[in-house]
Formats: sequence, structure tokens, C-alpha cells
Amino acid sequence: MIYLYKEYLPKYLFYTFLILFLIQLFSCESSSSKKDGGISGTVALFGESDCSGVVVSLYSLAVPDSSCNRIWREHRHIGVELKQENIFEHTDNVPLYSTLSSVDGKFSIANIKPGTYNLVAEKEGWGHRHIYSIDVSNDQKNGFWHPTSIINHTMMNVETDEIILYPVVEVFGIYSEEFMFQKDRIYVVSQDAIFEAPVIVEGGSEIRVNPDVELRFLSTVVSSDNGLYAKLMKNKVSGQDQRRWNGIELYSHDNVINNWILKDANTGIQIFGDNTSIQSSMFENNGVAVQAVAINSNINNCLFYDIDDRGFGLNQSAGSDVIEHVLHNNIFYNTFCGLRTNGHAVSIKHNYFVDCEEGIVSSNEYHVIERNSFDRNKKAIICNGSHSDIKENNFYYNTNSISFETAYYVGRSNPRIINNNFYQSSGYAIRLALWTAEEDIDATLNYWFSNNIDKLIYDKHDSPALEYEVLYLPKLNRVIAGIGV
Repeated sequence: MIYLYKEYLPKYLFYTFLILFLIQLFSCESSSSKKDGGISGTVALFGESDCSGVVVSLYSLAVPDSSCNRIWREHRHIGVELKQENIFEHTDNVPLYSTLSSVDGKFSIANIKPGTYNLVAEKEGWGHRHIYSIDVSNDQKNGFWHPTSIINHTMMNVETDEIILYPVVEVFGIYSEEFMFQKDRIYVVSQDAIFEAPVIVEGGSEIRVNPDVELRFLSTVVSSDNGLYAKLMKNKVSGQDQRRWNGIELYSHDNVINNWILKDANTGIQIFGDNTSIQSSMFENNGVAVQAVAINSNINNCLFYDIDDRGFGLNQSAGSDVIEHVLHNNIFYNTFCGLRTNGHAVSIKHNYFVDCEEGIVSSNEYHVIERNSFDRNKKAIICNGSHSDIKENNFYYNTNSISFETAYYVGRSNPRIINNNFYQSSGYAIRLALWTAEEDIDATLNYWFSNNIDKLIYDKHDSPALEYEVLYLPKLNRVIAGIGV
């Protein structure tokens, strides 16, 4: 033991020794705090005594899109929150740590840097299981993370504390009896499959479909309401195969779809039966997410993300002045066209359209476009033969907020544009074109952030001159509170 007595040492030496002593002390504590952690647990192969050869791996967390989650945090009543359960896909990533299970199913990984990871257990022919957001640190029991620390996690068997894998179920051909896609099971659709009887899709099930293969449901499809996501995505049979799977066709009425994640399809869901409800679901990297040729579709609280063509498409030839479709509380992000209508009337409320080439294409007759928000879109709303009320929306920084266009199959437009907030100071807030308007357009009683409104409008006062003008006076001098999403 070395004692330092201030009175026997020169002052500068005393303080030098003291500083060195403190540095050594804190460096030891810091070194201790950075000690690596570990995980251990047990996996089981359902019905098998030999549970060896299961690959258990840790992956970095998937990074959610910040713009999407910013919108969700600011408006929690719309869309879907991006989190590990709906964005992490292990086949797109490389594991950081891996081990194999022993005959009795036990596994252990040591020397793991403290942090948060996703765990994947998998074996060929047995599918895989995910456990999300495991916190590995040096203050776990014996320096290890154990399954009992998340005993209530949905991917754990509470009674045995085991991660259980089930054999992969191959699906193809015709199914004439009722069918259930079960929680915690992996299904591989290797060829076209037709379901003639009712189908239940449980949350926590995973359906992987080979490229160019489709699922046809001739009877009702209903989702279980257990709070988990059902995943429907491409089965990646080859890392170089860029083809998508064809998608799902619903031919019956009264389908109820909740908490689906549908990815990598040419057309995610085609609706041929009336009264289909799709809620709290996420569509990502599809050609078309949802296409309806029936009536009474109800699309609520969904996220349409990275869609090449249409998020929600309606294609009926008959017009209507009675609302026959509902599109409420959704987020359309980086979608070429968020909503394309043609025919039956739609209630379009409380949706957020951002970074879309076309937010809404309003064609043929009557829609309600009310209390939505539009930001960074090339064309927020396109009017093709539209007679919609466009009211109580927020238009932020779009290249064109409301654009009048024409097509051979539609007439001229005459929407009423009222009680909206126009925040942009560049581009066009309202842009007419030749043969697109029936008469002068009523755009009175809106708030304009810019003082140079004429610069934001293209009508008969511009060159080349058009037939009609946009009437924007009287205008409001204050932002309209409580509108938009």
C-alpha cells in the first residue's frame, strides 16, 4: 500500500500522483462497464428428440425510415408504426454472431458486445423464428441473456422457455376444406394455390410465395385478432431472382384483413368481392398494393411504402354520387400513385401523402377529399373529370398541389377548393390546362402563406392563355387551425 502525505511531497508531485490515481480508478470502472455479454437458451424441433443443428444468430436492428416514423409520431391515429416486428427481414442481412444448438437444443454465444439485437433461430426444412430487440449487456444474470428474461415474448413458449421450430408447410394446388395459416408456422407456396373454403390467417404466421406464383381465395378470408403481424412475402429461392410473386385474389364478399405485412408482389391484393376491410396493414415494395373492382372497400390505418405503381386503385366504369369506398387514416410514402380512382365515389380523409409522384388521381365524378396532408409530392391531386370537394387539407411543399389534366375517357373537372392551407411559395398550388375545367374554378376562402398568389396559379391570366381562371378572392388571412391529418 502506498500512502501519499501532502506535507511530505512537493505540491506539484502530490497533485500529479492524485491525477494518475484517479485516471487509473476510472479506467478500471470503464473497462468493467464495457465487459462483453452473452446469450444462452434452448431451441426445440417440434416432435423431435434430436434438436441439434439449429442455427442461432444475432443481427443488428433494422433501421426504420425516419420520415415515416416522424409522421406516425406526430399523428398516431394514422398509418402503421415502423418497428422491428414489421421491418426486420433476416434474409436481407448478415448475422453478427452465430452458433449451433446441441442435441438437447441448448445454445450459447459469449463475447457479445453490449447492445440490442434481433435473434433468429433457423434450420433448413424447419423455417425460422424471430425474437426482436434483445438487450445484451453485462448486467444480465451471470453475464448472459436468458430466455426467461422475456418469458412473455410472443415468440417464446411460456411453459418450457424454449424457442420452438415447426416443419415448413408446403402449399400448392386446390384446397376444398377450411384452411388455417397458424401462428408461428412458416408456409412456402411453391405453385399456384386455390382455396375453395373459408380461410383464417393467424397473426404470427408467415407465408412465403415463390416468384410468379399467386394465391386465390374463392371463399371468405378472415384475420385472427391476436395483435401479431401475418407476413406475406416473396420466397427468395435465389438471391439473383428479381421476380416478384403475383399476389392475392379475393373473390368472396366480407373479407376481414388485419395486421398483414405484404411485400414484393406484382399486385398485392386484388378485390373482386364486395365489403372487404383492410386495416392496420403494411404494403411494401409492390407493383400495385391493392386493386378493387368491387364496391364497399374499407382501407384504414395502413402504410403504403415504396410502391412502384398504385397504392390503392379503383377501376369501375360506373360513376356514383354515393360513397362506396372508404380510405381513411393511411400513410402513402414514396408511392408512384397513392390513390387512383375511376368510377365509384370515395371518402378520402385523414391520409398523409408524401414523396409521391401522384398523391391522388381523382377521375370520373364524385369524391370527398377532406382533411388530408400533402407534402413533397410532384402532383398532390390530379383532377380528371372530377367534381370533388377539396376542403380542409394541408398542402405543404409540393411541386404541383392541384393539377387539372384530361384523358380520353373523362370529361372536364369542376371541383370546389375551399378552406385549405397552402403553405408553398414555389411551384403551382393550382394549375389548369387546356380543356380541363368546365368553368372558372372556385378556390375562395383558403389560406395562402405566400403573398404572391398569382405566381402559384396557372390559369387564363398566364401565357399561353387558357379558357378559365382560378378565383381565389376572398382569401383567409390566418392559418386554418385543426385541419389536415
